[in-house]
Amino acid sequence: MKFVVFAALAIAWIDVLAVGQTPIWTQVTPSTSPVARRYHAAAFDIARGKVVTFGGYAGGQLSDTWEYDGVDWAQVTTTVNPSARLEHAMAYDSARGKVVMFGGYANGKLNDTWEYDGVDWTQITTATSPSPRHHQAMAYDSARGRIVMFGGYDTTQLNDTWEYDGVDWTQVAPITRPSTRRYHDMTYDSGRGKVVMFGGFANGSLGDTWEYDGVDWVQVATATSPRARNGHSMAYDSLRGQVVMFGGYGNGRLDETWAYDGVNWARVTTATQPSPRQGHVVVYDSLRQRVVLFGGRASNYSNETWEYEIAVVGSVLSSAKSYGQGCGSPELSFSPTANPIIGTTATALIANAPTPLVSVSIGLSHALSYPLLLPLEMSSVGMPGCYLLQSNDVIGLPITPVTASTFQFAVPIPSSLPLLAQYFYLQAYAFAPGANAAQVILSNGIQWAVGDH
Repeated sequence: MKFVVFAALAIAWIDVLAVGQTPIWTQVTPSTSPVARRYHAAAFDIARGKVVTFGGYAGGQLSDTWEYDGVDWAQVTTTVNPSARLEHAMAYDSARGKVVMFGGYANGKLNDTWEYDGVDWTQITTATSPSPRHHQAMAYDSARGRIVMFGGYDTTQLNDTWEYDGVDWTQVAPITRPSTRRYHDMTYDSGRGKVVMFGGFANGSLGDTWEYDGVDWVQVATATSPRARNGHSMAYDSLRGQVVMFGGYGNGRLDETWAYDGVNWARVTTATQPSPRQGHVVVYDSLRQRVVLFGGRASNYSNETWEYEIAVVGSVLSSAKSYGQGCGSPELSFSPTANPIIGTTATALIANAPTPLVSVSIGLSHALSYPLLLPLEMSSVGMPGCYLLQSNDVIGLPITPVTASTFQFAVPIPSSLPLLAQYFYLQAYAFAPGANAAQVILSNGIQWAVGDH
């Protein structure tokens, strides 16, 4: 039965990115592409599976909206349209299902807030607003449900931090602040709950790394660091738990790929890569599990589309790691004890179960349980403080008692090559009388990457 479960999951996940040891950039050739441009902005709409980009500069300021679904670009005609602009910032608010855009430059600096729902743009009137600016950076903190914006340029370079909750902007006052800058970039590391910022320009290119946890900014000293740069772009690869950065300008346009794991930066060598450029965008497509790059200024303005992934070549290292948080008092916990290696048995331990009525589910995604975005807070079904962390593709898997409150989950991993480098997501459930209205508590999640060692 367990062999059948994993074989079925492997077949069902035929389109999922296989992750092994060789990073590659691949230029894709959609039949339709936006006009070449630089200093546009983009975000990934996970609910619709689309990269959304707006505006930029192509010998003049642009006001067009485009979407990329992994196959082709399509221009979207909206009833309401923001004014043409460049050097603005965008981020996707996954809790509300809206792309949020702020500011930019269009014959003057802007401080307007816009939201795009996949059908139309709506200008949002807020009681408080950041000053007009361009060259700023934004990222969405999914744990706190806030858009975070830092810096940019109004009449001078800025180092202010603002947050937008879908209703109003609030300027926050962290004890520590990065120096003033523009042409920097930020992304949200959902695995560690930190906004990550690198570089920018302030009387010269910058090469510093900063993190913001919703309370304060902390400068991170890394053993290795990319060279100082501005006009680069970054995205967080949630599958591999690393920030991916490409390009920028630092004593010339750059074609470097770097990855940051929360501890250190590492230069990534690829056989091919986009040409040196600045003013491009990169976003992470969490459904197809790859980084998408579009446009920028290389030798000329570009309308190239590139995708970055990690390909399986040769031996594949297995892994098993916990993510998210369980609920209950004490919290139902789920800990990996043996990695998912083909031809062996993968195991995990469930602890703090209040009853022996415990089971496990396995899913193919930790980003979407269609049509719901993950993680999903479960108050609506009587489980406040509990989070659904994966799609429930196979449910009700059995466990073996170890003690009255501890159980082992074990699955033989078939010696099947199609399983190599596939990712699976696990979560445990326990019957818990009196814990909440639903009388069920959930564990943290476990991410399995199947390997051969």
